[in-house]
Amino acid sequence: MVEDRDCQNDSPSDGKDKTSIQFPSFEEVWDALGKTGFRIPDDAQKLKALRGALEKERCLRYVFQRARADMVTAVQQLEGNVTKREFATTIRMVYRNAEYCYRDRFAWGTLFRKAKAIWGVTKDVDEKAAFDALPNRVKIYRACSEGEEDGISWTSCICVAERMQRDKGEGCVIFCAEISREVILAYMEGRDEYEIIVFPGDADEASVA
Repeated sequence: MVEDRDCQNDSPSDGKDKTSIQFPSFEEVWDALGKTGFRIPDDAQKLKALRGALEKERCLRYVFQRARADMVTAVQQLEGNVTKREFATTIRMVYRNAEYCYRDRFAWGTLFRKAKAIWGVTKDVDEKAAFDALPNRVKIYRACSEGEEDGISWTSCICVAERMQRDKGEGCVIFCAEISREVILAYMEGRDEYEIIVFPGDADEASVA
């Protein structure tokens, strides 16, 4: 989301918490599905798609069982316990559904850096084409309270920021910054928000639009 989202703390996180998470293996999920009478399809591509869906579901099920304010920690704990593909997918999906993440901006920024190292700013074909079409210097906008312009969530569309400002009401202002396309960690067009994720501080010299 482009509006500010507040969460746990301001401390940077390296995502290395290896707390035991009682996470079911893919085989356990597959076996449980088999007991329901599910028949494996003959089509290899359908089987691959199903496996991917199950991997995604087991990640999200674990994360969303945690308290909403602790979601970022739950995502961090997945690292090393699931495939890199699962990890990167979960970062993106959980962040899109999380709330109040501003205070955890360093932790989320670190996670998105890891996701970018795995598959770039996006794996969606249409989003990748839109990102590639951006100029080398990109103007971005963020609707938030003054003092919170160092958040990670921005948009390339001022109309989106204006909508967020109206939704948040009094005390919300729109900040504008110009960044290099190289510092963008993720690009997401879902919900027509044209969201751009940057690490805290990378959108420096932000000013009121």
